[in-house]
Amino acid sequence: MSDTSLEHEAEARAALGRFLMRVAPWVAQLQRQVLGELDPPLGFAQYSVLARLGRGTVSMSELRARSIVAVSTLSETTSSLARLGLVKRVSSERDRRSVDLYLTERGREVLTSAESAMDELSSSLLEGVRPPTPEELSELLGPLSDRVRHVLTEYEHGSGS
Repeated sequence: MSDTSLEHEAEARAALGRFLMRVAPWVAQLQRQVLGELDPPLGFAQYSVLARLGRGTVSMSELRARSIVAVSTLSETTSSLARLGLVKRVSSERDRRSVDLYLTERGREVLTSAESAMDELSSSLLEGVRPPTPEELSELLGPLSDRVRHVLTEYEHGSGS
């Protein structure tokens, strides 16, 4: 690759990064508003936990390992979901010291409602935008998602810049 091509690629990457940094807070604000209008109103951490549990029962330790939410926040989040009757906690059959979490029927209903609301938001945001091909989407967003997780981990361990 020529120096000019490398410079162009670096400029394009920087422009994309700046764009994502400007847009991300707006998207997060819209997500909070949409989730807050549900019955019951949800925070993003609550929605994230419900979405994960929607894929099947998970132990609290598995949820902690896969979550970007702080451990104390995660405990409060699961407690609040249990108080709302959306999540049930039971002692694990595999390890009695562990707690498994699963969605209640009401939790499934609320998750379905939340996913529908988030899908409507996504559709609204992307109205008039040419949809990328699956290959384009995978090529751009796969590495971006991996990189965001990597940088987040670096910041959590104090080595981020």
